[in-house]
Amino acid sequence: MLKNPKDLKQGLSKLMKEHHDIQKELSSLKKEKASGAGKDLEEKIEEKNAVKILLSQVDIGPDEAKNLIFQLIKKHRNLIVALATVQENKVVVSIGLGPELVKAANFTAKGLIKEISADIHGGGGGQDHFATAGGKNVGGVVNAFEKIRNIVSL
Repeated sequence: MLKNPKDLKQGLSKLMKEHHDIQKELSSLKKEKASGAGKDLEEKIEEKNAVKILLSQVDIGPDEAKNLIFQLIKKHRNLIVALATVQENKVVVSIGLGPELVKAANFTAKGLIKEISADIHGGGGGQDHFATAGGKNVGGVVNAFEKIRNIVSL
């Protein structure tokens, strides 16, 4: 296709369109996978002191985890969600707080991220309602989730 100089422009254009179509399909599949994960995760929501909490490691990318968190906190206004994603031996923990918790809780997403960053050997930040941290210690996720559970239970 690209070996004939006469067709170079046309061949390149065709390749670019194919690449765009594949990217679009991949994005759609990722959203579909995240949506399925969301339904499964809703069954794992716990309640402590009138606060709903969801702590889970998920098999989706960090961007999909962020979108999923926003979907969940939109549906459950008093929910704290912490999702850990692992890619190439690196972990990203994303934390979201529902709007009711942002107003009433004595903790914030960025405060929780600061508390758990050392557990995953990384750092991060964010806002009161959503924050992320990336690190190299995948094994630290269990400890990080336990810290979050303890802070929320206070």
